[in-house]
Amino acid sequence: MKFKELKKYMVAVLTVATVLSATGVTAFADGGANTTSNVSDTNQNVSDTDQKPDKSSTDQPDSSSTNQPSSNPGSSSSSSSSSSSSSAPASTPEQKPDATPDKNTTTEVKEDGSKVTTTVEEKEDGSKVTTVKTEGKNAFGKAVVKTEKTAVDKNGNTSISETTKIKAAQKGVDVSVSVKKDGNGKVTSAKTTLTCTNQKVTISADTFSQIKEAAGTKKVKVTVKLGKNTKVSISGTDVKANTTLKVYKLDSKTGKYKVTKITVKIDKKGNIKMPKLGKGTFKVKSK
Repeated sequence: MKFKELKKYMVAVLTVATVLSATGVTAFADGGANTTSNVSDTNQNVSDTDQKPDKSSTDQPDSSSTNQPSSNPGSSSSSSSSSSSSSAPASTPEQKPDATPDKNTTTEVKEDGSKVTTTVEEKEDGSKVTTVKTEGKNAFGKAVVKTEKTAVDKNGNTSISETTKIKAAQKGVDVSVSVKKDGNGKVTSAKTTLTCTNQKVTISADTFSQIKEAAGTKKVKVTVKLGKNTKVSISGTDVKANTTLKVYKLDSKTGKYKVTKITVKIDKKGNIKMPKLGKGTFKVKSK
């Protein structure tokens, strides 16, 4: 080989070697830079991880255990007091044997149109009260409400009380009759009150007959209220046809009755003509 050709050949080899050598260094440099960059990124990620702790693993304050201010002041004390009260045994009130009666009510309408309501109350002590309320008309065609109570105590003793109210027994006169009976149904006392709208009134024989019918006896104490300020007492046994009765007035100072010059006349039909007496409390007697 000639010297010139050899020289060219050597130059070419050196050039290639130089190029390859330079390329390898560059690649190595790039690879090292990439490696450094990756390491740097990894360190950065690790650093970020250290700087930003995971919320799930971070110790957070427990909301259930954190002392939060109560929205309802005193709820804590009320809760504790209710807890303590609930834990304490409930006291049972003492039951009285006759505290709650057992009631049974029935209603019946009879053929004559009267309505009868019966209520039976039985108590735990063995006592019993039967109430019979009758709404209808009496023998004189007047509206009547009669209430009869029969009481039997725990020892078996029986007492009967009756109240009969007659609305408008006559014009301007309402009647109420109260009767007490023994266990056999015998009348032991009877009284009636006549409420009159006017002071001067004639009590008809029919009205007095209605009183005796409701009382079941002639021995009835009659009180006549004439207006608001006058009260007159009459014994049923003194009410007889074609009779004149004396009037006595109560002396409020001595508490005794004094005879007056006023008289009450009962005509032959049995109508009682009441005179104008004025204010006060009076008695009408045959003697």
